[in-house]
Amino acid sequence: MKAKLIISLMISVIVWSCNPNEKQHRKIDGAWSLVYYQSISKDTVIGRYIGKDVIGSQLKIWSQGHFAFSGRFKVGAKEVDNYGGGTYTLEGSQYIETILYHINKKWLGTQYKMLVEIKGDTLYQTWPVTDMWKVDKSNYTIEKYARLK
Repeated sequence: MKAKLIISLMISVIVWSCNPNEKQHRKIDGAWSLVYYQSISKDTVIGRYIGKDVIGSQLKIWSQGHFAFSGRFKVGAKEVDNYGGGTYTLEGSQYIETILYHINKKWLGTQYKMLVEIKGDTLYQTWPVTDMWKVDKSNYTIEKYARLK
């Protein structure tokens, strides 16, 4: 009986000592496919991808504090490549990307604060956010990803 109690106590301590941010990182780790992208500026939709106006795809991969994305889109007759990557931090839903490489060189070294929400096999990234981690609902971008299996 004492042995069962000690083992149960040890297991409880191990489970409770797990860092919740590590759990969140493990939750985001893997490959995801962009299924929706929308930008709002001054309460007006200014960009929408993956639909009737834009054809293409993009993958984003997260692993142990690093991310990378690559995609190609056809907008009308024009084909556009998109790629980049870097490091990230994630605490709860508060996510910060540091761009280390990107197709647009002026973005190198920049940081973007975002909110990340994962619901099952769907991930949402919304930005920009204020220093208080709030989204201006009249000016923001949202990306929706589906986990690849």
